[in-house]
Amino acid sequence: MVFVSDSNELVHAVVKLMYFFVFCISGMTLFLCMKAALSESQLLEHCFQFHIASATYLTHVATSKDLSKFAGISFPLSEDAPRALSYVPEFIADNIMDFMLFIRRFADAMYEVRTSDILLLLTHTSFLPEK
Repeated sequence: MVFVSDSNELVHAVVKLMYFFVFCISGMTLFLCMKAALSESQLLEHCFQFHIASATYLTHVATSKDLSKFAGISFPLSEDAPRALSYVPEFIADNIMDFMLFIRRFADAMYEVRTSDILLLLTHTSFLPEK
């Protein structure tokens, strides 16, 4: 940092303001670079598929007694949660919701294009037994 004598308060204030703007601009540059990288279409597509798979896995763990085979949801659901669900880290559900918020804010067009997949992610309708 540039040393400024205390006798000239105006110069000191201008230098502080200058450093403030440099850090704000570099922070905004970093934000915009990250937003551009995270908004790349292939990355969004792969992340979307990953989060659908994560939601599918959570639903399977939460509703199935036998985890060795994949089965649909059977109603009525059990009153007690399976013990295996307690071994799944809660940040997996947080990541799914954070991704949904991210595409809502920064990739709004994905909501229009991938509506059926978003419904799958939110409701897991593929697990319902066929009537």
